[in-house]
Amino acid sequence: MAKEEYVETKEDIKKERIVAGIYIIANIIAIIVGFSLIAANGLATDDIVTTTFLLFWSINFVFGILTLSDIVVGFKWLTSLMWQPNRSIVSGLYKRNPKSRFWFYMHKINNNHLLSWMLWLSFWSIPMFLAQVFAPQSSIGIFVSRFVFPVRPQTVFINIDISQLFFVIFPAFGESGLLGSALSIVDSLLVVLLSFIPFFALRWIAFVVVGSFSLFAWRFIHRIVSAGQELDIIGHSLFGLYSGFLLILTGTYVSMTAMHVNNLLYWGLKNQLAGLEFYKVGLIAVSLTIFITTIALSFFIYGKEFKKLQRGRGYMLLKDKMR
Repeated sequence: MAKEEYVETKEDIKKERIVAGIYIIANIIAIIVGFSLIAANGLATDDIVTTTFLLFWSINFVFGILTLSDIVVGFKWLTSLMWQPNRSIVSGLYKRNPKSRFWFYMHKINNNHLLSWMLWLSFWSIPMFLAQVFAPQSSIGIFVSRFVFPVRPQTVFINIDISQLFFVIFPAFGESGLLGSALSIVDSLLVVLLSFIPFFALRWIAFVVVGSFSLFAWRFIHRIVSAGQELDIIGHSLFGLYSGFLLILTGTYVSMTAMHVNNLLYWGLKNQLAGLEFYKVGLIAVSLTIFITTIALSFFIYGKEFKKLQRGRGYMLLKDKMR
């Protein structure tokens, strides 16, 4: 029975293809509408606006393509090192509570590249853009800059200004991909060596071991990138811990990559967005919309499967009462 819970039906796969296809089309439409609005508001020559818009659009487009290729072609071997959601804390909690609405949908979202990316990107964007509204003097802005997005972009090798924002964000995928692969290998070794330990005990050990490995790995990577410049040791340590914890929590590189992207955007846009009311309100609204849309799409794709689980649970309860 336990294995049957994780098998996708043909209807599920068909809906995932539809959602991925719609998502890609929506991104194409978004860039046309977006640039039209930018031009209409006289912001076409503003590097901050155009670069940020292009960045968010291209990131989402790539994940849409990745999802569609994974569904249609089955490129699971390509991301197997960084994509093992069934070994995550989320998956474990779902297995323990297979009738829970929350853990059912979290598990399903976590197993889908696109839904997972939408969830985590909007999840991290909400505090980032809230901080932009109230930052830098308020308590929320100070808290976010110190503890949520603590790592400033490294700019030693390229003289980066806001018009080259893409070159600040682009390394996030390479660094997070490299670190995610390394952390996944460490976790795989733990699974092999400690296979006799119960799942959740092993996951707590992985939290400590993988989190510690990630902490030192992140500091090592950025010590090289900074070319000898003094690092924010506390900030890099926190960020390394977050990355390790997120990998064990979700089993994928998507959550840690989304946090990395938003961390770099936070520092890249912190001062530049201070006077743009359009961005202050608009980006929060967009983040909340994406977050809500993610939940709605998960209901659209997996709602019928969840109802079947609920009906099965009701039948078993009735059967027990009749006894």
